[in-house]
Amino acid sequence: MDRFREAHYWIHMLEEHYHEADPFRWYLSAFLKAMKEVPLLLASELQNEHGFRKWFAAERERLHADPLIGYLARQRNLVVHRGMLLPGSSCMVGLTQLRRMKLGIGVRADPREDSDAVMDRFFQALSKNGLEGLLVSDPDSIPCVKRTWRLDDLAVRGKSPCEGVV
Repeated sequence: MDRFREAHYWIHMLEEHYHEADPFRWYLSAFLKAMKEVPLLLASELQNEHGFRKWFAAERERLHADPLIGYLARQRNLVVHRGMLLPGSSCMVGLTQLRRMKLGIGVRADPREDSDAVMDRFFQALSKNGLEGLLVSDPDSIPCVKRTWRLDDLAVRGKSPCEGVV
């Protein structure tokens, strides 16, 4: 249960650091490692319990058949055996009203770049081109970043478009 709680902790750290590139990548890596270890430790701890082996064999097959679990396990192997996990990242910078982006523009985002740096770069480009008034705060809306992280074809999104308003 300790490793399961650890994986759960890393998921919450991913949510908390969603807009901070390096911590997000590190917590994702830690989550992938902890998640892969849960079944292994479970099998080790309970192997001598009556009926466990039969039950676990069926559950292990079910886990191996799950495409998401298999994909995440492969990503964990990449981190452990080949190096840094560098997920893809894209951003939209725009205005939010009550957690909904009402206007957004797609912006390139390096996966090693924090969301606030993306927003700063975007606003500098607007200012340089005389468009600084395009995304101005008012009493009903504020600038925000909607960030999407990708592991190949798998998107990792927050709960809402402007979850971690930057």
